[in-house]
Amino acid sequence: ARTLGTHNKRLNEVFRKCAGVTVFEYLREERMRQACISLADSVLNVQQIALALGFSSGANFATAFKDRFGLSPSDFRSGRGGSGPAFSLPATGAT
Repeated sequence: ARTLGTHNKRLNEVFRKCAGVTVFEYLREERMRQACISLADSVLNVQQIALALGFSSGANFATAFKDRFGLSPSDFRSGRGGSGPAFSLPATGAT
């Protein structure tokens, strides 16, 4: 917000108008999207993925991932999550 010469509240108002979500919500969803890609396509372990995405620990990442998708990162990676709506890969960008 400071870089753009505005306040957090104003930035979130404008961002929500354009993207439908706050800046924080957008960034959180983008991190979860990147997490899905990393879990599916890389050989990094969950802790390494968590740190690469900016989480302070693997435990914090696992909690956030489970809250978002309803299963652990390990279960996602091993394909034990099924294919229900909570399991869909987050969309990119705003519509």
